Amino acid sequence: MFKRSQTSLRAKLMWTSALALSVALSVALLLTIGLAIERQYSNLHERLTIQAQILANNSIPALLFEDVEAVRDILGALQADNAIVAASMAWHESALDAHYQRTPKQPSGLLTAWIGAYLPRLSFLPRTLEVHYDVVHKQRSLALLKLQADLTELYVAVLRTALVGLAVVAFSLLATMGLSQRWLKRVIRPILQLAEIAEYIGRNKDYHLRVPSLSEDEIGQLTRRFNAMLAEIQTRDDNLERTVAERTHELLQLNQQLQHQAFHDPLTGLPNRVLFDDHLKAALVSAQRHRRQFAVMYFDLDRFKAINDTYGH
Repeated sequence: MFKRSQTSLRAKLMWTSALALSVALSVALLLTIGLAIERQYSNLHERLTIQAQILANNSIPALLFEDVEAVRDILGALQADNAIVAASMAWHESALDAHYQRTPKQPSGLLTAWIGAYLPRLSFLPRTLEVHYDVVHKQRSLALLKLQADLTELYVAVLRTALVGLAVVAFSLLATMGLSQRWLKRVIRPILQLAEIAEYIGRNKDYHLRVPSLSEDEIGQLTRRFNAMLAEIQTRDDNLERTVAERTHELLQLNQQLQHQAFHDPLTGLPNRVLFDDHLKAALVSAQRHRRQFAVMYFDLDRFKAINDTYGH
């Protein structure tokens, strides 16, 4: 058994349009977030690659002379890039290496602090991005350069995009519901009018009413078909009333005829003995009630027996 819904048609249409819009906007928001992540990740990777190329070119003399301090100074220039948190240079032909580690700083924004606090709990999300670059001089591999960038700012940018997208989705839903409520009120007005007239006709059995057709769309077509149905019902109702009136008139005539036949002689049309007895009883009751007298006159027709023998009693 299906449960009868108490929600109005306008509310159903409004919530349906809002649901469809929310799904579409949610898909668009997810695509936007995905594209934002891909763009931010690509930009960061490209920036690290460019930084690695610059550092590699600047480090070739120090690598050739195995000057570790000079390589550390070159890596120390990464201090200007806030995204890079660590770097290392490892010689291929010796055990020498140089490292750079950024000093941790206090987060500069609320979103940065929040993501920095909760990112370690999300183990499925990477926290850093590493780029490996082979330093080559005259087709000779000198060292391996590793750059490591923190992805916190990337997640901050993505979260910022998501919050803006959610705000846009919420505003769009509110605007859509407001506009759709006004628009649906105009759209379903003919349906509500049709329902009101149908209820009035069902209550008062007045099939002469008609619903004005205000459009040429499906609602207008429904209105015209409803009016055609009313016209057919009205025709059937009029025919039924006419038939009932004719049958009633025939029954009244038949009843009068039967009543006349019951109290009159079919041959002469004169009142018969039944009617005489009925009038005699009424006269007796009236005489007793008013203490009056009455007389009964009796007529005898000569040779009436011949008529009875010929035409019957």
